Amino acid sequence: MDKNLSQTLDLLRQESDTIPYPVFGGLSDLSRSDMALLQAAWSHWSLTRRQKLIQALNVRARARVELDYTMILLWTLADADPTVRRLSIEGLREDDDESLIPLFVQALQTDPDAEVRAAAAKALGQFVLLGEYEEIAVANAGGVLPALLATVASASELLSVRRQAVEAVGYASDQRARSDRGCVP
Repeated sequence: MDKNLSQTLDLLRQESDTIPYPVFGGLSDLSRSDMALLQAAWSHWSLTRRQKLIQALNVRARARVELDYTMILLWTLADADPTVRRLSIEGLREDDDESLIPLFVQALQTDPDAEVRAAAAKALGQFVLLGEYEEIAVANAGGVLPALLATVASASELLSVRRQAVEAVGYASDQRARSDRGCVP
């Protein structure tokens, strides 16, 4: 374990009300072996600490673009806590990596928590837009719109999730998408 990560994990174990500033650099660009150490420590922290950490990482990453918490956020997409999962999606939302598409579609279709599903729908909107601009492969963007349209059409889905799906579909120029969301006759 590198000394920096060791110090970072020690700071996180202290469970203070705020996340100490040195943590942000220490958790950026983790290697696989460092991720394993973080994962081992994760279960020893309180739920509140884990939620605050992911939220703070998101804020810090927006303020300092050179910081990269992708490895952590990808891992926490599968966390047991829905707030951590939602925050993870929000942290990855501006990433245009096409490998996120199936992860977000899966969250939209199967996550038991409505806030997580809504966050996934919102995150998928970026990929609809990237597909419209032909900045991602059509094959990759192709699964996004059907998943969003199925959510829009689902009478059993909560309105908050359907609303985010409608907003995401709004980026599509496809006539069928506009018709399916009720925008044209």
